[in-house]
Amino acid sequence: MKQPTLNNFLKLAKCPKCKGKLIEKADGVKCQLCNDIYFYNSDGILLFYPRKKDEKITDKYEEPNFVEWYTGILAFGNEVLGKGQMESLHRTVSQLVLSTAIKKPPTFILDIGCGVGRATSDCATYLGDSFVVGLDLSERKLSMAKKIVQGKENIRLALAHFGFHGTKIKGHGLDNTFLLQANAEFLPFSDSIFDLVINVNLIDRVINPENTLKNMVSVLKSGGKFIFTSPLNWSNSNLWDKYPCIEDIQKLFENNGLIIDEIFDGLFYREIQDARGSYSDWNTTVVSAIKK
Repeated sequence: MKQPTLNNFLKLAKCPKCKGKLIEKADGVKCQLCNDIYFYNSDGILLFYPRKKDEKITDKYEEPNFVEWYTGILAFGNEVLGKGQMESLHRTVSQLVLSTAIKKPPTFILDIGCGVGRATSDCATYLGDSFVVGLDLSERKLSMAKKIVQGKENIRLALAHFGFHGTKIKGHGLDNTFLLQANAEFLPFSDSIFDLVINVNLIDRVINPENTLKNMVSVLKSGGKFIFTSPLNWSNSNLWDKYPCIEDIQKLFENNGLIIDEIFDGLFYREIQDARGSYSDWNTTVVSAIKK
């Protein structure tokens, strides 16, 4: 079933291939310029970068146990387990969002790499007059995000594999949101359309961080705010030498037309692995910047 906020999304959207206008069809949206059609999946998520079955099989972000763990412990551990080890990250992002909203409430917000929807949900909750778009590559994460962010029912989480039993979360029922599947390097939006763009812990997972950042900045309005976090735990080994420290990230941002108003390192958050309390700590860089 399509999301009821589709019309709001279409006001912002463009074909990722040719930047033509998108119009609604019964089974998806169609580009009026190149005639490409982007279809819904069975969960009502528009797919702008559909992947083959073998690609998804090898992607841990499509693995059911991982997504359940990610949801119940990392993203919403405060609600599901009463655990706050990840809240240093989530609440830092929320504080930066709210400090931006005090000066000028954003009309359109984009959460790139939204995962199961924590930042999307927080923005839509705190800024009820804003329209928040969550984008991710993983269909399984987006399916969970839709249940939590837009749904109203209790969602049972299968965390017994990690030692937690009887876990659930209630849907937040946020009707000022839209969720879609896309690649951060091929964004289906008009240029300079969003007031605020958020990118939480994605940049070190992509193959080409330079092109990804360029595309993220392109959809941000002049004077718009860009909020970014990353542990800089590069999945591409070559990038460890290219971006070894926070100063290199600062240069990358400045080269993409961003004026940094706040940057700091050393924000630690803790990923709980199981009910015995095993964990990994991550040193995270945080950046708040304004587009020229």
